[in-house]
Order: sequence, then C-alpha cells, then structure tokens
Amino acid sequence: MRAVLSAAPLLLLATVVIGYWLQAAGVETPRFAQRVGLGSLLWPIAIPAFGAMIAALIAIKNRNPIGKCWRSESVSKADMRAALGILFGPLLALLLQSYVGLEHFGLATKERMLTGFAIGDFLFFAAIGNYAATLPHRAPGGFRTPWTMRDPKIWARIHRYVGRGLILISLSALASLFLLEPKIAIFAHVGAIIVFKAVLFAYSYVLWRSGERVRQTG
Repeated sequence: MRAVLSAAPLLLLATVVIGYWLQAAGVETPRFAQRVGLGSLLWPIAIPAFGAMIAALIAIKNRNPIGKCWRSESVSKADMRAALGILFGPLLALLLQSYVGLEHFGLATKERMLTGFAIGDFLFFAAIGNYAATLPHRAPGGFRTPWTMRDPKIWARIHRYVGRGLILISLSALASLFLLEPKIAIFAHVGAIIVFKAVLFAYSYVLWRSGERVRQTG
C-alpha cells in the first residue's frame, strides 16, 4: 500500500521532468499558462501543481484511512479506495502534461485527448465504485446523508447501490464512446452520477422513514 501512496509524488515528479523536457525541445508557453501569467520558466510546473493540489485535498479529506494505509502492512478494501483517490490528481496531471507535448509534435488532437481523459475518468469511477460497499459507517468519502449517518444498516444498503451504480454508469459511459463524442459522453457520465445520487439521497430518507414507522409501531 505504501507503494501506491508513494507513486503519487513520483508521478508528479515525472510530470515536472516531462514539462521541462518539452520546454527544452522547443514547446512554447501554452495558452493556459499565458492566461494566468506564467512565464516560460514556470509553465512546466503549472500542471503538476494542479495535480498536487487535487491530491492534497483528497489526502486531507481522507487523512485517517490514508494514515492507516501508511502504517499498516495490509489494509482493507475500504482503505484502498482512499489510497487510490490520491492517485487521481497526479495521473490527471501526467495525462495533461503529455498532451501538451503530443499536441506540439502533431501526434494528438483535442478529440483524442478528450477520449483518453474520458477513458481514464470512467475507469477511475468504476474502480471507486468497486470499493464503495466496503466503507465503514460514517467513513470519510462515503455517501453521507442525514439518514445514512444515523443508521448503519441504511448506510450499508445505500453504499451497495452506490458501488453497483457507479460501476454500471461508468462502464456504460465507456461503451458510449463508440457512439458519442467524448465531450458528450463525459457530460452524460457526470449527469447520470448526479441524478443517481439524488435518487439515492431520497431513497435513504425513505428507508429511514420506513424504519421509523416500524420502531413506532413496535
């Protein structure tokens, strides 16, 4: 597990190295760096810094399970979910930095870049869904509604649906790339997840109300 967590700074370092190599190869300051006022010396670290910020936010949110991962030789599937989340930012940064070079040398188009991003995004959410049902009650990063937080049974039931739903939605989005443009597939994926979680939010309330009526009649 420490290897997984240690991979994050290594990926960020590789992203920085690629950035300065591209600069030495003649890549000019990209438009996004020009817009935020970064000069030629600083633009190679802009994307790695963005990836590091995402990783830091995820680490802060999941500091307890991540600390457990670092101290333990073996970890549960629930803790693995938090550790994998750390890699999202560095992997995204590596992908974006690589695209800067590929675009410069005429080896990639915006369409191909979006397709690569979409595939990575869909697979990431499918992997997260695989571990959703293992999250203990009130765990950080879980589906925390007022009713799942009150009742561990509701928490467990809702998270089983969360896991299955994320996997199904993400794999369906992956298959949709054969029919849809990547941008449309990405927006559809995000929209489907939002609607799905809104339904589960309401369902968690229904489960709590049903249990409340049983407790009152009992």
